[in-house]
Amino acid sequence: MRRTNTWVLGATPEIDLRVYDREDHTIDPVEVRLSIETPTGEVLTFSGMDLQTASGYLYYIYHPTVRGWYSYEVWAKDVNGVEGTSDVCDANGFEIVDIIGN
Repeated sequence: MRRTNTWVLGATPEIDLRVYDREDHTIDPVEVRLSIETPTGEVLTFSGMDLQTASGYLYYIYHPTVRGWYSYEVWAKDVNGVEGTSDVCDANGFEIVDIIGN
């Protein structure tokens, strides 16, 4: 059984980018940036054409290359220039392992 936010090396986690305004309403942002910190400390940033859309939300398919914990955050701006927040997942990250135990 897969633990929440745990993937085997070689998998491609999908990071959902549901963005909300300060009143907790879903917004369709005009600008979004996803930053992922790898287990080695490298910070990767994705935006614009890097992000995919489907059924009213944004997502990014990531291809991790090393084991460990990957943390991430999303920054967004709506049409009025107001910054929003994201509700991506509870831990705002995921772990890459060799083998998942039961």
